[in-house]
Amino acid sequence: MTESFHLGTIGRIRVGLNWSVLLIAGIVALSLATAELPSGAPGYSTLAYWLVGAGVSLVFLASLLAHELAHAFVARRHGVGVRGIVLWALGGVAKLDGDAPDPGAELRIAAVGPLVSFVVGVLSWALAVGLADLGAARVVVAALAWLAGINVLLAVFNLLPAYPLDGGRVLRALLWRRRHDRLAATRVAARVGTGIGTTLIAVGLAATFFVPGFPLNGIWLALVGWFLRIASREESHTVAALALLGDHVVADAMRPIGAVVPSYATLDALVERSVPGGRSALVPLVEFSGAFGGLADLRRLGEVPPSAWPTTRASAIAWHPEELAWLAPTTALREAAVELGRARSHCAAVFVGPRLVGTLSAADLHDGPLATSQESAASSARVA
Repeated sequence: MTESFHLGTIGRIRVGLNWSVLLIAGIVALSLATAELPSGAPGYSTLAYWLVGAGVSLVFLASLLAHELAHAFVARRHGVGVRGIVLWALGGVAKLDGDAPDPGAELRIAAVGPLVSFVVGVLSWALAVGLADLGAARVVVAALAWLAGINVLLAVFNLLPAYPLDGGRVLRALLWRRRHDRLAATRVAARVGTGIGTTLIAVGLAATFFVPGFPLNGIWLALVGWFLRIASREESHTVAALALLGDHVVADAMRPIGAVVPSYATLDALVERSVPGGRSALVPLVEFSGAFGGLADLRRLGEVPPSAWPTTRASAIAWHPEELAWLAPTTALREAAVELGRARSHCAAVFVGPRLVGTLSAADLHDGPLATSQESAASSARVA
């Protein structure tokens, strides 16, 4: 999920918002101001309902942030890097740099989010009861009661064993501990997630058309199911691809270095020097100082009109060093695939010490060991 607005950092963790979270905040405020609060605490002005509704919607977003921060802090405690947190329409995402080191860590990272949501719900309910006993405004008490209920509901929903929900990650951790195979555990959890997502879609659509007064909730349930189904299927495909990579390393798939071109060369010169070799779309660039200047990507030539090639530098279509993954030939392709996914370019420079020896792109995985593994699997199936 992409970040549309950067809010700052909390505990050295970047926090951002996707634009869709503004939509959900508005829906929550609208629902509270026009339905929940007037029915739970009648007799207040429209302005009062809207002010309390808007305030509670912001507190609700803060509770979602607390949920994701819990994941992030526990992950970092177990040595897993955290790139940031993004809140969006269906909750939030803590972007972790890789998987937990063992099933126990995975279990703790996954379970702490729902635990925090449950605690927030209990504390909100206790505060609502306490303020009611003190004679506080009923609209405030009703708002806190709603906040309590939604956080407990969030905790329960997230514990559904549907990957990639927290409950699905708990299931994966338990299967991983039992089978000692993380990929197999992820595959099973993803399949369960696909099934639950399909069920939620069916229930949501049925409620929309056949349950009076439930259309909006039914549509929302169907949307959540659709998200779960898509996310689970994507995870299944990722796991299948990683499994096919087997024990291969970067050296099995990388493209060896051919031409090396100065970063100040024109695109005409770049094409003239690189195309005859034809083995890779990535051409290493070297700066005036002799330092590595990135990888020119011939697939990006279409971004520049041919008439401008004689005056455009090769660096204009290059991925700069900070946009690349940096790998060694001995790096496992499973790990390399993850690194390629994190890099903005989805490309890597392969080094032995300070010496550049090759390049690797996502396409190389499909054209190399992954394609070979798929062909072998297909041949085995035909023989069988």
